[in-house]
Amino acid sequence: MRVLVINNNTEFIEQIKGVLKGLDYEIISFKEVKFENIIDFTHIILTGGPERLDFDLFKEEVKIIKEADKPVLGICFGHQLILKVFGARLVKIDSKERRGFFDVVVKKDSIFSGLKEKISVFESHSYVMEGFGEELMVLAESDAGKEAIKHKSKNLYGVQFHPEAGRDGKKIIENFLKL
Repeated sequence: MRVLVINNNTEFIEQIKGVLKGLDYEIISFKEVKFENIIDFTHIILTGGPERLDFDLFKEEVKIIKEADKPVLGICFGHQLILKVFGARLVKIDSKERRGFFDVVVKKDSIFSGLKEKISVFESHSYVMEGFGEELMVLAESDAGKEAIKHKSKNLYGVQFHPEAGRDGKKIIENFLKL
């Protein structure tokens, strides 16, 4: 297994390194990633990023989302980027930011294997995505909306929260790496 982490300027890069400790992984800035360079990796993680990123700066990640034939996990902004590719629109939440631990109800899926139906996850975002095509299915929800998605025919996942920053979330990354 070899994991590519595409860093979209997340504040949680050290936590991601901690979850991946002992594994073969490489971290590349979103500014440096090229689709043709993903061939040597078995799994791809698209990290979160700062508020108000310009989606047009992420053309290579969009190509990965559309064309990669390997498991891809989008975290926070990475999740939003996946949803954007499938037609969702970005919506600012009412409060300044949703930050902290929140309960999320999950559906049965291999990515949530070994977890209870209700998990506690760390969130840090000011936007949510609404309305997306029929190629994606919702895997988790909270009082704030849709928290996790999966493509119906590919190993393409997105989570609005930061699994790298919480106990239940680390299990999600471990499960993703088993795909």
